[in-house]
Parts: sequence; C-alpha cells; structure tokens
Amino acid sequence: MDRRHGRYRHDQQPPRSALRRFARKIIVGLKIGSDSGVHASSGQLWGRWAIKNCYTVFLVIGTLLHLPAAQSVAHIVGLVVFIGFFFIFGENRQGFHDMIAHTAVYRRSELV
Repeated sequence: MDRRHGRYRHDQQPPRSALRRFARKIIVGLKIGSDSGVHASSGQLWGRWAIKNCYTVFLVIGTLLHLPAAQSVAHIVGLVVFIGFFFIFGENRQGFHDMIAHTAVYRRSELV
C-alpha cells in the first residue's frame, strides 16, 4: 500500500475481502448482469454497490459531520435495504438493490 496516498498501487494486490468475494463468485459460478440477460455496464454495477452500501455511507457521513439526522436516515434506509434482500425469494429472484439498478445474478452460462 502506498502510505502517502492511502491507496493501492497498480502492482499491489487488492484487499483480501475483495478477493474473497470475487473467489466465491468464481467457485459458485455466478455473475452480475443486466436484468435483460446481458453483461451489466459499469454504471449498473456501481449503482448496485451504492444501493447495497448506502446504510454505511449515510452512517459514516452522519458520524463524521455530527449529523444525527443522517444517522437516522441511515437506519431507515438500512432497514429498507435489509427487507429488500428478501425479495430474492420472489418470482424474479431479484433483491431490491437489483430492481433499482436493473441488474440480476446469473449463472455464468446464462449470460449472453
């Protein structure tokens, strides 16, 4: 890690947690794609990530800026996203974050 900038240089490995998530998808054979069955754009993937992690973002902002309202919003949004994870048991098998980002989880062989 480049200590001056707090970032990883291009010749260094990413954090282990990112490698573990990536390895799980490879082992299980899953890939995130567009809800139409083609590869998802980077914008869709970033949007999906942002929706899944909005609780943490709001909580960190609220804590750093000492905004109790942002922390309250974080808890409400976190609850909505948590409930949205149960949508995967529905007909389309998409979580709330997938519905908003227009993405879905496919087996690698199902993507066009």
